[in-house]
Amino acid sequence: MKFQKYFVIIFSVAFLFQSCKSPVEDTSKIELKTQMDTISYIIGLDYGIGINEQEIDVNNLAVYKGLVDGLNDTTLLPDSLKQVIIDEFNEELKTRMEEKGKIFLEKNKADGAMFMNENKNKEGVIQLNSGLQYKVMKEGGGSQPAVNDSVLVHYRAMFADRTVFDMSYDRGPAGIRLNNVIKGLSEGIQQMKEGGIYELYIPPELAYGDQNFANVIPAGSTLIYTIELIEIVK
Repeated sequence: MKFQKYFVIIFSVAFLFQSCKSPVEDTSKIELKTQMDTISYIIGLDYGIGINEQEIDVNNLAVYKGLVDGLNDTTLLPDSLKQVIIDEFNEELKTRMEEKGKIFLEKNKADGAMFMNENKNKEGVIQLNSGLQYKVMKEGGGSQPAVNDSVLVHYRAMFADRTVFDMSYDRGPAGIRLNNVIKGLSEGIQQMKEGGIYELYIPPELAYGDQNFANVIPAGSTLIYTIELIEIVK
């Protein structure tokens, strides 16, 4: 929003300005006395956090000047020039983010490949031709599902470092169709029998590949699923 764009870092920490000869007020002494004081601070804080997350090295005094000019309906730049500069910067930022994304992707895939290579030699781990690995934690005694079946499961989903990003145990069993989930999960569950508990080790090519999924699973991630196959749903 245009309104939000101008409300940036008005309440920045005082040391950002103290080294400059400027009439900018010492913002460290600002008190949030009213609701609008607090809202104004939150707007500035959130936007400042957003800038930091994008690693944009802004000139704080120029940001403050732009804020004041925006509030006073004045400008140092004509709109046509402003748009050209912003468009060029956005292209630079996009290129920079794409390059960082590629570096992160390659590292993530390399770390995952190292994990899978070491994991396949651990006791009890079985590797299939597809690259999927699994370990039987508890063997089941019921029926074995096929690719077009629906199943009821409990699961714990983790990254290769065993950081949990999703699980069913805190909300109840999940019903899934095996032809409507990632390949590694479908193939792994088809190895199981009802009542069994397996741990699946899924390389990115059998998971979400090079895509960032739902801003939860980074591109190139190797995943671990602990799966309890409760029943095949008829």
